[in-house]
Amino acid sequence: MKSRILSLLWASLCLAICLPAMAADAPARKSPPYIILKVDDLNNNGGEVHPRWQKFVDFTAERKIKSSIGIICNSLEKDDPKYFQWIKDQHAKGLIEFWNHGYTHKSWKEGDKTVYEFKDVPYEQQKKNLLRCNELAKQKLGFTLPAFGAGFNAIDENTAKALSEDPDTTIWLYGDKKNPAGKVVMDRVGSVNIENPTFVPSLQRFKAGYALNPTRDYFVIQGHPAQWTDERFAGFVELIDFLISEKAVFVTPSEFVKLKGLKPATTAKN
Repeated sequence: MKSRILSLLWASLCLAICLPAMAADAPARKSPPYIILKVDDLNNNGGEVHPRWQKFVDFTAERKIKSSIGIICNSLEKDDPKYFQWIKDQHAKGLIEFWNHGYTHKSWKEGDKTVYEFKDVPYEQQKKNLLRCNELAKQKLGFTLPAFGAGFNAIDENTAKALSEDPDTTIWLYGDKKNPAGKVVMDRVGSVNIENPTFVPSLQRFKAGYALNPTRDYFVIQGHPAQWTDERFAGFVELIDFLISEKAVFVTPSEFVKLKGLKPATTAKN
């Protein structure tokens, strides 16, 4: 236990001290990056959306920046016209692309093992959940969800097999680069993210990781707006202000694929 605590302390010190020091020596970026705002866990909140989602949407609309929102798709099962209409309205405005964030977004214990919706679950169940998501999107929203990203970013070989048989999905967010399932895989840079730690936006840590990747063409950065207090939201705003000062180009996943001419079964290049 003592050694584990020491390891955690050392990791925290590296984030606070080592990364900024390394970033100071990194070469300058030659061109602005593309930024895909991957924000997770849109859910039904008593038939509507949580006010924090509205705050996020209002802010990005004010700044005229594009984003992508992951829907937990079992939230589309009940007939909730206000919730559906909110999604349709945002979709129609063209600044937001909605994507498939799984049907349940659940994890559970089987003995001592943690199992996830798309990890250590049989292929048949994974495929059923994937296909149900776009079935619901067509029925309730009138459009499909072209991108998929698993809950907890937990995936396995069954996910790739199931995805390869899902004709509505063309993009795999944080997918398996070695087994792309016939999709365009858009990967992540762990040190370049909205939140660090999870749920807490951090400009300082973002800038440190960002400076270490001056040749990277794009970043898919993840956040959870429903978990952002006013203080956390202010941290997100600071991060966006920084990216705007860097002349970053905010795009949706599908827009990025189109701009780069990417084809299925490829991985977006750095």
